[in-house]
Amino acid sequence: TKRSFAIGGFSLEVYHTFEEIVNFTKKIGNHYKIAKYVEIGKTNDGLPLIVIQINESQKNIPKKLRNVSYKPIVMIECGIHAREWISTATCLWIMNDLLKNKSPLLQKYEFHLLPVFNAEGYVYSWTRNRAWRKSRSKNGNLTSNCYGSDINRNFDVEFCQNGASKEMCDSDYCGKKAFSEKESQLLRDYVLRIKNKLSAYFSLHNFGQFWMYPYAYTDIPPKNVKTLVRMHLYLSLFRKDKSSGSSVDWVYKNTDCKIVFAVELRDKGGYGFRLPEKYIKPTATEAWAGIQAVLNNM
Repeated sequence: TKRSFAIGGFSLEVYHTFEEIVNFTKKIGNHYKIAKYVEIGKTNDGLPLIVIQINESQKNIPKKLRNVSYKPIVMIECGIHAREWISTATCLWIMNDLLKNKSPLLQKYEFHLLPVFNAEGYVYSWTRNRAWRKSRSKNGNLTSNCYGSDINRNFDVEFCQNGASKEMCDSDYCGKKAFSEKESQLLRDYVLRIKNKLSAYFSLHNFGQFWMYPYAYTDIPPKNVKTLVRMHLYLSLFRKDKSSGSSVDWVYKNTDCKIVFAVELRDKGGYGFRLPEKYIKPTATEAWAGIQAVLNNM
C-alpha cells in the first residue's frame, strides 16, 4: 500500500520521537504560509509545548464566506497521556491533511493543534517506560515511578473527586493541587487568551473507540446536551466515563466554547495503548472524518 508522507519525507504512518516532532513542526511553520509554529511555554525540564496555528488568509477566501471580524478557532489537543502515541500521530495526520489538501474548513475556521501536550511524559515513554501515563514532575523524594501527575485530572473542575486518585504513585494521581503541573498551567493560560474565539475543542485519547461530552464528573448533562447528542448522527458511539479535573470539562466550564469532546481512538482493547503503526492511517482518517462531520454541522 502507498505510504503517506508529509514535507521533508516525514512519514505519517510511523510513531516519532519528540525531537523528530519538534523538527517536523518547525518545518511546517517555515514551509506553509498559513501555518505558524508557536511555543506556548516550556515544561519544567525545558521542553517546548508546541501549538501549530493554521489560518487561511481572508484574501484567499471567497468574499461571501469572509468574516471581517475573525474566524472561530478549533483546537485539537493531543498527547495528554504519554503512552497514547496514536493520539499524537493522529494530530500530525490532521495537521498535514489540513495543509496539504487545503481543507475547505480553513475557509470557516482557524485551527490550533497541540500535538504533544505531555512532552516530558512522552519522552519518558520512549526512553524508559512505554506504559507511562503521567507528567514527570517530582513529588518529593519518591522513586521515579511515583513522579508526575495525571494532567487530565489536574484541571480546576471538581478537582480530585470522581475517577482521580490522591495517591502519588497511582497513574491517575490528580496532583498536589489544581494546576500544580506546568503543562496544565500553560494550556489554561493559552485557552484563556483565545477563549473569545474558541468555537470547538477536541481532546484525543486512546483507547475504546467512543466520544465523550462534558461533564465527566457528573451525570447531570450540560445545557447544550441536545446539540452534542445531535452530533451522534455523525459519529460512532457516545459513552460517559466518570472522572474529574479533565481538560475538556475545564474548557467547557470556563469558556463560551460549547462544542467540546474527548475522543477515544482505536482500538477496543486488543492492542490497547500499544497500537501498531499499521493502524495509524485508518485511526487518524476516521477520527478526522468524525471531527470534520462535527465542524460541518455546527
